[in-house]
Amino acid sequence: KAQSVAAQAVLGFPSQAYNNVSYELAIFGSSLEREQQQDPGNDSLIGFDISYIKHLAARHATFSPFYAVGIGATYEDIQDDRDGHLALTLGGGFHYALAGYSKIRTDVRGVVTRNDIPEQGSRFLVDARVNIGLQFAIGRTYAHDPLMQ
Repeated sequence: KAQSVAAQAVLGFPSQAYNNVSYELAIFGSSLEREQQQDPGNDSLIGFDISYIKHLAARHATFSPFYAVGIGATYEDIQDDRDGHLALTLGGGFHYALAGYSKIRTDVRGVVTRNDIPEQGSRFLVDARVNIGLQFAIGRTYAHDPLMQ
């Protein structure tokens, strides 16, 4: 059976000028074990992106859908071909505020990079990332928190 491992860490910064805009720095990585008899081994991808986040509701609302557009870079080791590429990211998701300093966060992002393996038939690779996790605010609570009202 093929084994896959992935991780991501995100640091967000609210815009001081616009209530429904924030910026994020994401660092991500993944590894996939190949079990093909003719070419066994591990493929890996690491990268980062800086994203513009536009919240479709107030940033501190209980439910806040958003879309994200970003730029970054990836380093991939696929079938022993090691390359770095510029990456563009596009996606969306939502936050759902819990008590105090936390939110449930889910989003889907596409990471588009150039393809160096012409036999695959496409000039671009799209890595789809689905993220579900907890988000914590540092230094303030969210607007719906009854302790802050």
